[in-house]
Amino acid sequence: MDPPEELGGLLVSLATLTAVGAALITVRQAASEQNLTRDGQVTNRHTAAVTNLGDNAEEVRIGVRVDLTAADLTGAFLFSADVTGAKLADADLTDAMLNGADLSKAKGYTPSTPRPQKPIPPPAH
Repeated sequence: MDPPEELGGLLVSLATLTAVGAALITVRQAASEQNLTRDGQVTNRHTAAVTNLGDNAEEVRIGVRVDLTAADLTGAFLFSADVTGAKLADADLTDAMLNGADLSKAKGYTPSTPRPQKPIPPPAH
């Protein structure tokens, strides 16, 4: 091997090591940014939860702000659902499985006629 070939091989090796080092730095920086983003999201959720605890409206304090107005809930499985504060005006609950669900505190829901509850299907094996 003559010196120019050895120098060329050395330069290729050096360039490869530099590229690998830069890739490692990029990966570590991306992981660090992801951790910061996740920590910020946790902080924001905690702050919002603490703020909601002091709210006068019960549905805000307990975290229920579901608006299902005119939602198509045909055949939905709502076993023992707690829909306190949920807006159900004009929601279609045809054939919905409501065993144990309490709709008495849902907003805007007035059942037209009581329907017999469907039996709970056995679990699939």
